[in-house]
Amino acid sequence: MSVVLSQKRAVLLIHGLASCPGEFASLEPGLQSQGFAISLPLLSGHGGDDTDLTRVSWHDLYSVDEQAYRALQTEYEQVAVVGRSLGGLLAALLASRKRDIEPCGLVAPALRWVSKATTLLDVPGINALFIHGLRFMPKTADGINDPALQTANEKLVYPRISLYAVREVIALGKVVEGELPNVTAPTLIVHSRQDRVIQPRSAKIAFESIVSTNKRLVWFERSGHEMFLDSERDAVATTIADFLAKVMSTHGELAHR
Repeated sequence: MSVVLSQKRAVLLIHGLASCPGEFASLEPGLQSQGFAISLPLLSGHGGDDTDLTRVSWHDLYSVDEQAYRALQTEYEQVAVVGRSLGGLLAALLASRKRDIEPCGLVAPALRWVSKATTLLDVPGINALFIHGLRFMPKTADGINDPALQTANEKLVYPRISLYAVREVIALGKVVEGELPNVTAPTLIVHSRQDRVIQPRSAKIAFESIVSTNKRLVWFERSGHEMFLDSERDAVATTIADFLAKVMSTHGELAHR
């Protein structure tokens, strides 16, 4: 985990499944220019061999982020959390259970998958065939829509994804969906209408379920699921950084009156 020092406020960035903290390269400069400390934990099962994900539960993934959040709490007055896909689920779960998070950013939260094959991972008997027999599915270029950028994540992600890990993300999504009504933090939800991995209606589900009185849903029109790597990455990064800065500046002023 790496942390860039700041004075008062920090943001925890949570990467996606089979990815790594490097996916946030387009977001980091904007956050740093706003004076944020940045924490980039590497999720369990990542950073080594793709078989590592065959032994990691969603509880293991959540534990990493919870520990990173607690560490930031001891150093900074305000802590925000932002995650993409799997990271979006983990960010939402943190926000539902840690009421002092301010604010929360959910980027393409993995609540509903495009592939119908993922539903088989919930069917007893059949799921065992997939998880213990087939075991992996190849990492495709579906996450990036711009043909010129489709190799952008080759060095950032595993070439294949554990079906066991996908099942864990699906299970986490069900837990998160049940806890979204507990999220009271100011929340920004960002999704692309052209996402070919996670259904765009996932963003609507999150937006309608979260009870925060300060919530925004922002749509992008060209990006794929890898929103920090695709053609609209700079606009996505600016949208998130501006939202965090505005909300945390306002809350900071109120806290010190």
